[in-house]
Amino acid sequence: ELTDQLLTLARVENGHHLVEDELELITFLEEFILQKQKETDRKIRFQTDSGMPIYLMANEYSLRIILANLVDNALKY
Repeated sequence: ELTDQLLTLARVENGHHLVEDELELITFLEEFILQKQKETDRKIRFQTDSGMPIYLMANEYSLRIILANLVDNALKY
């Protein structure tokens, strides 16, 4: 997995665009938070807003990296 991450980051830095998928945002976030809770053995709570979009066009891999960094930083501080 680390090798895949490094290769993906290298592609992005070299200007190669990653494929974007239509993600169901709430489901994606719920699954991500559940996974992080298992990894960290901590309870993580998140709240959604009724104005939040249902779908998001994004690269799932990149979105996971961004969310992981945000959650990891939030847990540190």
